[in-house]
Amino acid sequence: MITSQVDELEKCLVEEASARHKLEQGLAEETKARSELEKAQIRAVQVMDRTLSKEVEARQQVEKAIEMLDSSLVEEAEARSELESVLGKDLREHATREAQQARDMVSREIPKEFLDTKFSGRKCSCSNRCFQG
Repeated sequence: MITSQVDELEKCLVEEASARHKLEQGLAEETKARSELEKAQIRAVQVMDRTLSKEVEARQQVEKAIEMLDSSLVEEAEARSELESVLGKDLREHATREAQQARDMVSREIPKEFLDTKFSGRKCSCSNRCFQG
């Protein structure tokens, strides 16, 4: 009887040792898995930090580009306005000079008496009906 109890006790001790061994293996695997998980989480946070940093840089570059574009558009609008003003003034001056030159040419080329009769209110006899009121 004692031998059977000793055998049963030995059997229980073996089972306990086996269970303890399995538990230690499970703890070792869990520790390893936790360590890998922590490393993966750290890498994920680092990647997110780099991504966020790059996003902030990109936003700053876009804002600078928008500011430069706004500035360029303002400068272009001012330059266009100035150019239109100058061109308008030049065009008026040019038209005035051309009109004066045409008057001078007409007064040199066409006798004064002809102009006096043509513009005195008489009707024109040509087919274009010039000077008719």
